[in-house]
Amino acid sequence: MRRSPIRLVVRAMHSRYHFGDVVPEPIFSRARVHAVKPVRVFAQWPIYFLGRMVPAAVGFAGIALYTRLLDPGSFGTYAVLLSTAFLVGITGFSWLRIATLRMIATVEASQEADFTATIAWSFAGTSIVVAAAIFLTLRIYQPTLSLTSEILTAAAAIASGWFELNITVSQARLKLITMSGLAMARATGTLGFSLAFIALGLKSNALLGGFVMGNSLSLGALWLWRPAVRGRFSREIFLRMIRFGWPSSAGSLNLFAITFQRYLLAAVGGSSVLGVYAAASDFSQQTVGLLIGTATLAGQPLAYRARDSGSPSELAEQMRNNARLIFVVGIGSAAGLIALAGPLAHVYLGAKFQIDAHALIAISALIVVISAFRANYFDQVFEIALDTRPMAIITGMRIAVTVVFSVFLISRFSSIGAAASLLISEIVGISVTVVWAWRVMPIPLPLLSFAKTGLAAAAMVGVIELIPGRDSLGGLCATILVGMLVYFTALVALHVQQVRALADIARVRFFSARIGS
Repeated sequence: MRRSPIRLVVRAMHSRYHFGDVVPEPIFSRARVHAVKPVRVFAQWPIYFLGRMVPAAVGFAGIALYTRLLDPGSFGTYAVLLSTAFLVGITGFSWLRIATLRMIATVEASQEADFTATIAWSFAGTSIVVAAAIFLTLRIYQPTLSLTSEILTAAAAIASGWFELNITVSQARLKLITMSGLAMARATGTLGFSLAFIALGLKSNALLGGFVMGNSLSLGALWLWRPAVRGRFSREIFLRMIRFGWPSSAGSLNLFAITFQRYLLAAVGGSSVLGVYAAASDFSQQTVGLLIGTATLAGQPLAYRARDSGSPSELAEQMRNNARLIFVVGIGSAAGLIALAGPLAHVYLGAKFQIDAHALIAISALIVVISAFRANYFDQVFEIALDTRPMAIITGMRIAVTVVFSVFLISRFSSIGAAASLLISEIVGISVTVVWAWRVMPIPLPLLSFAKTGLAAAAMVGVIELIPGRDSLGGLCATILVGMLVYFTALVALHVQQVRALADIARVRFFSARIGS
C-alpha cells in the first residue's frame, strides 16, 4: 500500500538520527528540536565547499602559470616578501579576527553597533602598526629593496587582514553566499591582476600587486559594517577582545618559523632555491590546506554555539562530527597528493621548478594535514574553553623546534631540510597539543570512523598505483577522477548506516517543506 508523505514524515520523526547511531526518541520532545544539529556541519559543508571550489581551481591554475611565466628567483623574492607580510599581518590582526569570531554570535542587539564600530576602529589602528613594522623589517633585511616593493608588502598584509576580517564576520553570521562571493572575487581578481602586471613587465611585484588588488575586492562587503555607523568605539569591548585575542596573535607567531626558514634558505641557496621550495609547499597549501579549511569554516561556528547555548552532549557530538569531516577531507586529499607527487610535479610545475619538487610536495602534504588537524580541531578546545594561553606557549615551543632543526638541516639538505624541519615541528606540536587539550576538556575522537577513513584512503592509493600513464596531463586528470571516485565509494560502503541516517533526515526535511507549503 502506498504511504502518504504525512505518514512518512511522522514515521521518520519518531526516530532521532546521529552520524553513526540511531536512537529512538519520542516526537516533539525538547531533545528532538536539537536532534539534527550534530549533522548540520555535514549539511552546510557542501555549500562552503562549492563556494570555494572556484577559488581553489583559480589558485591551482595560478601557480602553474606563475612557474611558467616567471623565473625561480623572482618567485623566490615574491615568496619571502609575502611571507613577511603574512608574519606581521596575521600576528597583528589575529587577535581581532579570533575575538570577533568567538564573540559576535553572542553580542546583544543593543551592543551590536558599538561592537562593530570597535572592530572597525581596531582594524584601522592595527593597520598603522602593521605597516610600520613591515617597513622596519624590510629596511633591516634588505636596505636596497625598492620603495614600491615595501609599499606593496605592507599593503598585502593590510588587504589580506581586511579580507579575513570580512570572512570572519560572514562566517560568524553564517552568511554563506557572502563568504563564497568574497572568496571567488579574491581568487579571480588576484590571478587576473597578477597576469596583467606580468604582461606589463613586472616580476615579483606583479604577484604582490595582484595579491593586493584581489584582497581589496572585499571592499564590496562594506554593507556588513553598516551597524558601525550608528556605534562608537568602546574601550570596554576593546579590552575584552584584547584579553581574549592576544594569545591568538602570539600563537600566530608560528609564521615566524616559516619566514625564518625562507630567509635562511634564500641566504644559503639563493632566491632560485627558495622559489622552487615555495612553489611546491604553496601547492600543498592550495590543495590540502584549502579543503581542510573549508571543513573548518563549516564546523567551528556550530561548535561555539553548542558550547554557549547547548548541552555538553551536543558539544561533544558536534566536535565529533567536526573531527570526522576534517579527517575525511584531510587524509583523503593528503593521501592522493602523496601518491601523485611525482606526476603532479612533472605536469603541474614549470620545468625550472621541478628540482626535488615531488619530495617537497609529499612532505608538505603531511605537514599541512598535521598542522590543519592540530589548529582546526585540537586548538579549538582552548578557544571553546576561553583559555587560549596554552596555544601561545605551544607555538613558542614549535617555533624553537623549527628554528633549531632548520639551522642544522637547511645547511646540509637545502630545501628538503627545510621541509623536514617543519614536519618534525608539527609532530612535536600536535603531540603536546593533544596532551594539554585533554587536560582542559575531554576530546571526542571517533577512532572507528578514523580507521574506516584510513581504509578508504588506502584503497584509493592502491587503485592510483595501478593506473598507467600518470605522467601526462590527460592521464593525470583521469587518475585524479578515478581516485576521487574510489575514495568516495569506499567511504559510502564503510559508512552505510550513517549515510542512511542522513538520507532519512533529508527525506524528513523534504516532506516537511512540502507539507508546510
